[in-house]
Amino acid sequence: MELLGVDENHIVDVSFIGACAGCAMAGEDFSGGVKLLLLDEVPAIRDVVLIG
Repeated sequence: MELLGVDENHIVDVSFIGACAGCAMAGEDFSGGVKLLLLDEVPAIRDVVLIG
């Protein structure tokens, strides 16, 4: 996973890299795991967006 940036509204942009970038399950892994984990662990984050 690569952090692409964080905007002034505390929206985080990320992308998958490596084998995960082409995986059909990447979207589900992101929304069901990675996004929820980041939102839970870093209270300042308002949203996490998967790019690409």
